[in-house]
Amino acid sequence: IKYKGSVKRIVCNGDVSYYDIVGLAGFGMEANLNALDGTIVFSEEKILLPGEHESNGFKYFVDDNSEATISRYTGGESDVTVPENLDGYPVTQIGTFAFSSLCCTLYDTDDTEDKTIPEDLITSIKLPETIESINNYAFAGNFNLKEINIPSKVTTIPYECFVDCQSLESINIPDSVNKIEGGAFYGCESLKSISLPEGITEIQDNTF
Repeated sequence: IKYKGSVKRIVCNGDVSYYDIVGLAGFGMEANLNALDGTIVFSEEKILLPGEHESNGFKYFVDDNSEATISRYTGGESDVTVPENLDGYPVTQIGTFAFSSLCCTLYDTDDTEDKTIPEDLITSIKLPETIESINNYAFAGNFNLKEINIPSKVTTIPYECFVDCQSLESINIPDSVNKIEGGAFYGCESLKSISLPEGITEIQDNTF
């Protein structure tokens, strides 16, 4: 969830349950919940998750090992380079939905006019070799993403990591990867080639 102005409404894309909305309200904001149309009306002007930091267009958390997990991209570049560190903390993980557009659209007025969100602009992402793991849905629904690398320390391509990345044309999987979870590349209709290492021991259902 991200927006640089005041927030009055959040409209969630896709199926939204009552518990999804309650979870969002749990971020410390007073909200009127309407589970019927997936709309959340907040009284606060700023969304801030406990323990979250922001630097150079990236939101992130710091774990007990003083390592950073990117939680959200807030910049506006089409070619994104993820840094090796943020504010001195090495970046070792890409968090759930960090670069995904399958989340919530925020509005600063009561109308529902579409706003362009950062993920809709991204065509390429360069990940640093400090990355050790990628979480579920990290790049899901990033419709214009054409090019991305998988760092050599990553061992698993997680569940629906690239689902519905409709412009993704090719990807190289490093030798470190031994598992590709279900739906990882499902809906990647432009995917023409993928390089799989010999060490893969598990490819789950509906990966492609």
